[in-house]
Amino acid sequence: MANELRVIKGISFTVQRGEVICILGPSGTGKSSLIRCLNGLTTPVQGKILVNGQMVYPLNRNVSEMRKNVGFVFQHFELFPHMSVLRNVSLALRKVKKLPRLIAEEKALKALNQVGLADKAHASPAELSGGQKQRVAIARALAQDPQIILFDEPTSALDPELIGEVLAVMENIARQGMTMLVVTHEIDFAKRVAHRVFFLDQGMILEQGSPEHVFSRPDQERTREFLRASHLVELEPTTSIQAARPRMQPSPTASAQPIIQVQDLCLVYKRDDGSELPVLKGVNFSINKGEVVCILGPSGTGKSSLIRCLNGLTPPTYGSVKINGADIYSPGFDIALARQNIGFVFQHFELIPHMSVLSNVSLALRKVKRITRNLAEEKAKAALAKVGLADKAGAHPAELSGGQKQRVAIARALAQDPEIILFDEPTSALDPELIGEVLNVMEDIASQGMTMLVVTHEIDFAKRVAHRVFFLDQGTIWEQGTPDVIFTAPRKERTWQFLSASQLLRGAKPPATFDAPDMPVKALNQKFGSFKPLIKEKERFDRANILASASLWLGVLLAVPFFLWPVSGPLAAATGLRVLFTKPRHPNASFKAWFGLASGIAQIVLFVIMLNVICFVFPWFCML
Repeated sequence: MANELRVIKGISFTVQRGEVICILGPSGTGKSSLIRCLNGLTTPVQGKILVNGQMVYPLNRNVSEMRKNVGFVFQHFELFPHMSVLRNVSLALRKVKKLPRLIAEEKALKALNQVGLADKAHASPAELSGGQKQRVAIARALAQDPQIILFDEPTSALDPELIGEVLAVMENIARQGMTMLVVTHEIDFAKRVAHRVFFLDQGMILEQGSPEHVFSRPDQERTREFLRASHLVELEPTTSIQAARPRMQPSPTASAQPIIQVQDLCLVYKRDDGSELPVLKGVNFSINKGEVVCILGPSGTGKSSLIRCLNGLTPPTYGSVKINGADIYSPGFDIALARQNIGFVFQHFELIPHMSVLSNVSLALRKVKRITRNLAEEKAKAALAKVGLADKAGAHPAELSGGQKQRVAIARALAQDPEIILFDEPTSALDPELIGEVLNVMEDIASQGMTMLVVTHEIDFAKRVAHRVFFLDQGTIWEQGTPDVIFTAPRKERTWQFLSASQLLRGAKPPATFDAPDMPVKALNQKFGSFKPLIKEKERFDRANILASASLWLGVLLAVPFFLWPVSGPLAAATGLRVLFTKPRHPNASFKAWFGLASGIAQIVLFVIMLNVICFVFPWFCML
């Protein structure tokens, strides 16, 4: 049919018992759909699926029985937030395998011990890190004693440290002979663990083979393009493919002129229960014009919050941020003016779906910089050309790939002619090929001398492009230095732990001694953990705005009677006099008439007095 979308197209393969298969390929090519078909979560339209020799499709009678032997680890954990870890793991054993509670919990504890989380059995998912949540999901699959485990991109939502944590558990399971099919972009894991690698594209297995063959000598041109674009492997040279992109050699310092200065920056969020959550704790740094700084660190440590503080998207609780010497949080400073020189590239593109690419890029120029439509579109087209998307100006976001959407977002920032661009994990939602596409554009921008702060987990990009690297943890900059120092010989133990867990320092020996932290964690938390700010800029600005509004309305309320008195005063006096000369009249009418007469005379007198005062203070008013 015309409206059908064929996701999987005639795939055939066999997996042996104990074999580990890693499935790679671009986003949207059917990888997740494929493994969901293998345990009946998604029903194919044709073909045959046999598990342990038993027909699963098209005869669906055995699906429920088959699922008891096929574990599934989802991309986003899928834990029940109101249940403890132990109940999350034991629930399927009780509901599907109909085991008694005690036996189910015993098996759940054994599985949790396998993934190193026995001590978290009674915790709730909200108390766990992302890596721990994914390990609970793996324990849930292991507790069923499955013959096969299917993994659907189990590390895509994690930072490098948590990725290392989860992959170490998966590697241990693979060594025990478990049959595993893993949809992943973790090529280093596939090299170490997989028996075979499938490369999927456009719904078909374009190439399969051993990791050595697929990653070093792939047969298909499309496979080579994918791996080359991802910057993740060094292919053996061929005549048909260009050599790998050379690494940039950034100068040691970009400029001696500081463009960003941050001092004692603190950010405290208010929880729903009224308690405080310190996110940033006394951050200090300066960045020179033309410098590229990459910010790394575990999830939830304040990296995104930090760069959002630099352009006012998140006002800090305390501290100063100076852009070109001007404190953007000082009273009366026009932060909207500062933002015109600071581009921001969001993690999830943030494009307006009903607008064309050209309109998305030119909108800020017209609404913020107030330039004409023709000039705005001319600048937008120039920015799109810089990111290689001039031919997509008339397209809508829905027609673009993830990499193209992010390049449009970069063009939107470039079109403003900013002095600084802030990038908030611009590649986190992309597959390796699209990551390479976006990083190439960012690398070109960096080579042109743009000041850039990049929150990223792309360590290879940071090695090639950054002048300095900040390692952020627990709300403060734990260590900073050149990429050569940070990635090969970090001096702080916490930095070493993070990079070791992310496999970057795999096999390297730690130094005999580490440098002490600039401020120990205990002292840091004592100083900033329950920080009570002396100045709350946002509250002060809001209060000033409320007072100004009150002053305006009071002025209006006082001014309106003044202009009515010349009319209401004589009318009240005249009406009162008329009633007093009317006979006979109601007894209460006399009181009302005398009050109206007195009120009218008072209004006339007050009007004359006020008019004289105004004429004395503002002589020009009486000359009109």
